[in-house]
Amino acid sequence: MTTLRRIALIAVPIVAAAAGLVAVTSSSGATTARSAAAPTSFTRTIAGTDMHSLDERVAPQFVPNSGGGVSATFEGGAAPNSTHVTFEAGIDLPKGAKVTAVSFTVTPANRTGCFGESLSFGSYVPQSAITTTNVSFTTPSHLGACVRGTFTKTGNPIATVVDGRRYVIDWKASVITDYPGDAASGGIFHGATVKYTCTSPCVP
Repeated sequence: MTTLRRIALIAVPIVAAAAGLVAVTSSSGATTARSAAAPTSFTRTIAGTDMHSLDERVAPQFVPNSGGGVSATFEGGAAPNSTHVTFEAGIDLPKGAKVTAVSFTVTPANRTGCFGESLSFGSYVPQSAITTTNVSFTTPSHLGACVRGTFTKTGNPIATVVDGRRYVIDWKASVITDYPGDAASGGIFHGATVKYTCTSPCVP
């Protein structure tokens, strides 16, 4: 074997090793770029059937063909003192998530003369009884028949999710009817959607 050929054979593995080093470095750079990516948007959705009443005398009554909507009803003879009763559903959100929008879909009551529906999003700490309301409003009222509508509130952010808090959607029903409910007057809560962004270490 000539001296020139031996040098060539030694050079080939060195070049290959160098190429491998470049490939590893490139891969590491790609990983760094991914970790710096913009936050990704996610949503959590509840239906009316996820809501529960905060007054044991009133229950959510499923409304057929409503997309999971419910109305507020009570058993005969068990009407509550107030015509407004709150229904609530928990929203499971990951620590570190930033809530950017909350949408509520309702058919306000009374549907022959449209009353407003009180809606809110917030959280509380059971141990300390500290409550925070991040979104709270009443849908517009007007004369004439009511129709289903979606009402969205946005923020930058509305809330940042932290440990130890329960995040909830609340609906204060404005009209409560005797079971099985009045199709013309009972308001319908169809559902709600919470939109949020999430980046590491937040896990959706």
